[in-house]
Formats: sequence, C-alpha cells, structure tokens
Amino acid sequence: MSGNLQEVLDVVKAIAVPGITLAAVWLGWRLGVSSQRAQRRLDRLSDRFAALVEVMQVVANVPPDLTQQELVAKLETDEEFRNSFVHRLLRILGLRNERIASLDRELVRFVDTRFRPLYVARLGEFDLPPDRIDQFGAAAFDLRRLVEQVELKLLAEQEKLTN
Repeated sequence: MSGNLQEVLDVVKAIAVPGITLAAVWLGWRLGVSSQRAQRRLDRLSDRFAALVEVMQVVANVPPDLTQQELVAKLETDEEFRNSFVHRLLRILGLRNERIASLDRELVRFVDTRFRPLYVARLGEFDLPPDRIDQFGAAAFDLRRLVEQVELKLLAEQEKLTN
C-alpha cells in the first residue's frame, strides 16, 4: 500500500512542476491579452476625445452670450456675421468626413440629419438659404448641447476604463 502511495506521489511530483509552469504561462498570457484589450479601448477612447475636441473648437463659435432667438436675429440682420458664422460651422461637415471612424455616432447622425440638409451646395460652395436661418440657429444650439452630452459620456467611459 505504501508503495502505491509512493508511486502516486511520484506521479504528482512529476506532473506538478510542468503543470504549475503551464498554469503560470497561461495566466501570464491571459493577463497580457486582457491588458492589451484595455489598452486598445483606451487608445480608441483617446481617438474619440481627439475628434470631439475638433468638433468642440468649431462649436465654440456659437456665441455663448446669445440666446437662440438672439442668434437667429443677428444672423438675419448682420450679413457679415452670418457669412462668417455659417462658413465656420460648415467645418462640421468636413470633420464628419475626416473623423468619421472616431466621431460619436450621435454626432454623425446629427450632422447627417440636421446640419447637412440646411446647406445648399453650389459649384463647390455651401450656402445657407435665408429661409433656413431659424433651423440653423436651432441646430447650432442643439449641436452645442449634443457635444456637451457626448463629452460627459466619454468622460464616464474613461473613468470606467481607468478604474
């Protein structure tokens, strides 16, 4: 009986060292894959923040001291301001195309459904018809709110990934 026990112990010893080594290798691989996955998520989030910052720079052109009604009134009465403002916000269409892989889906959808239809393309130029000024003012304010929401969402994702 003790001979059988000794044989079992010898087999366990023979299997234990390679088994522990194999388990350590597997655990290391698993942790490496997990950290790579987390790093990819952080890199992706960084790209999304970079794209959002570009959008935020454009949205910063919406005058913070004006209400939506005041903005619309200024767009209707001040042609120089209107042309400048309309063309500065036109950059959103370019960012949508350039940064589509990194832009939040809500921003892409907003640009496609609310912003792009306001402009009329003519010979390589985009213009805002006067009958769309009210919609444009509303879209500018809605865009500012959406950008704030997307920023909060990305900050929450970042906090979740880093904790």
